[in-house]
Amino acid sequence: MISDLCDVISLDGVSRDEWLELRTHGLGGSDVGVIAGLNKYSSKYSTWNEKTGRYVPEPAGDAAMWGNLLEDVVGAAYAERNNVSVVKWPVMLRSKERPHALANIDFWISDDPRFPKGELSDWLDGSEPPGIVAILETKTAGIATHGTAHEWNDSSIPDTYVTQVVHYGIISGVHDCRFGALLAGQGLVCRQYEWSDEMAKNIVLIEDA
Repeated sequence: MISDLCDVISLDGVSRDEWLELRTHGLGGSDVGVIAGLNKYSSKYSTWNEKTGRYVPEPAGDAAMWGNLLEDVVGAAYAERNNVSVVKWPVMLRSKERPHALANIDFWISDDPRFPKGELSDWLDGSEPPGIVAILETKTAGIATHGTAHEWNDSSIPDTYVTQVVHYGIISGVHDCRFGALLAGQGLVCRQYEWSDEMAKNIVLIEDA
């Protein structure tokens, strides 16, 4: 059970500013690529400044805005394309063993018959959704800017997104990690990450340090 490993913090009705405040109390998935030195737009020092309240980040740009707006669209398209049940569970997970490790996971894939296959369902119950078998992260690229759609070529997954889902897998205990990416000029691209215990071990070491 995910709840055996994590504290579950409901985000139902939480504003974006309140969510951003929650994120300052630990490391989220998008922080991992930064502290691992994989993000050319940020650094460990700027992340430290942000988490300690010394710096307030600029508002998200158009690319992030469109990513947020299209998140449910991509999740629903992934469900239909792959004939799976995709579930949206609006919570933040905080590791009980490593409380500085936080996760905001876009969607989950469930094999419970209560969720119709090929559709996106909402789960607002206080408990975790039944039948979780995988994590689903959705991405967009090239929608508002030239973006990084090319980084998905040849069945690849961008490194920063790999570290993100491994971080989520460590926290949740769910090691089947999948992506649905809406890419300019390509449409919906689906990928599955092959779990690596060695990668997970290295990420834990980096985060804890």
